[in-house]
Amino acid sequence: MATYITGATQILSIWDGTDSYDPIACLQSNGLSSERDVNEVPLTKCDYDSATSSFANKDIVLGGKTETASFEGLTTETETGKNTYIQLKTLFDGGTLKTYKLSNVDGTNDLYFNGYITSLELNSPNEERSTFSGEVRTDKDGSSTTEPSTKY
Repeated sequence: MATYITGATQILSIWDGTDSYDPIACLQSNGLSSERDVNEVPLTKCDYDSATSSFANKDIVLGGKTETASFEGLTTETETGKNTYIQLKTLFDGGTLKTYKLSNVDGTNDLYFNGYITSLELNSPNEERSTFSGEVRTDKDGSSTTEPSTKY
């Protein structure tokens, strides 16, 4: 029987530059979307099969991979060992390449990637909690189950 993973156990963290991955503070949700460019090879009249009265199957060539991690959380004051909105804003403003880890709290099925924060939004509605959201675009290598040898 399958063991299901709940969203509460998956945490997006950032390499602290020395010895650990520190989570993004007070996450409400996070995810990872993956896309790959697909280039179809154009058919010519030479690809027509008179026996079947149709064109042969189109060939496709896989192009580059693009992955984006998204996150949403509650805005907090500075919190030791966690990345708050202010720390994320500093990374965004500096265009800083960092190493990220999307992991389960039990240490299984971890995904690692290097990337840049490409969007960051702060929402502060009246009489409600302040929230933030953003996206991290992975570098050309995308995500992997193997921790990168060079971490940023």
